[in-house]
Amino acid sequence: MYFCPLIMNPSSSIVGFSLTISSTSSTLQSREASALLKWKASLDNQSQALLSSWSGNNSCSWFGITCDEDSMSLSNVSLTNMKLKGTFESLNFSSLPNILVLDLSRNSFQGRP
Repeated sequence: MYFCPLIMNPSSSIVGFSLTISSTSSTLQSREASALLKWKASLDNQSQALLSSWSGNNSCSWFGITCDEDSMSLSNVSLTNMKLKGTFESLNFSSLPNILVLDLSRNSFQGRP
């Protein structure tokens, strides 16, 4: 966390606070992207190819992903009827703390989420 408290005037404190939130958002976004990329790598080859836009740390730009506008945290994963195949074993749900919608209907997943 990068927090630079500047106590000279009120506007400086707001700048310091903004730096903290930005750093925290960036860390969370990176953790979310890593969790989804690890899960993608566990899917079969055809499924991985269907998720070709899933690369890098900006998961908000990936196909099927929606992020909260304020926090830029992942809020929605919608991959309906993509014919994805795999399991949920490598998906770390705790790395997706702000997810509101997970729609993976009409795919072929095995095991427990």
